Amino acid sequence: MANNNLEKRVSSNRFGSDDRDDLIARMGSSGFVSSIIKEIEEKKKYFNSEEFKKYFQIISQQESIDQEELKYDKVTIPGLNIDDFTKVCNSIYQKFEKDCIIDERKNGFGSVHIDYQGVRFNLCIGQGSSYSTSRIDKSN
Repeated sequence: MANNNLEKRVSSNRFGSDDRDDLIARMGSSGFVSSIIKEIEEKKKYFNSEEFKKYFQIISQQESIDQEELKYDKVTIPGLNIDDFTKVCNSIYQKFEKDCIIDERKNGFGSVHIDYQGVRFNLCIGQGSSYSTSRIDKSN
């Protein structure tokens, strides 16, 4: 009997197909879907841009970069600020998300990385997220 009541409560919280269609139509007419598509296209273009190449070159010349240190001015890298660093990291993760390697949990936080052209892009996920980079030692 209790199970029957639970089913009624759960089913009453589901969208019907008409509700879903209406929601999708409203999202499309509000410009939401087109704005998402536009954002994805801009991110794809950025990865192939001269701006990306410029900042990637700066990043690749550093032994390591920590997003938090850059954000709080504990380190200064000529020609690179926190926004540019984050934009490059976001672009790498968007482009190669299927190639993420999951690292063992460090200090209770999840960690993944992507290796790209001699640079390891690390992403630590906990209460927030934070990027770091390091040069890959090619001697191993």
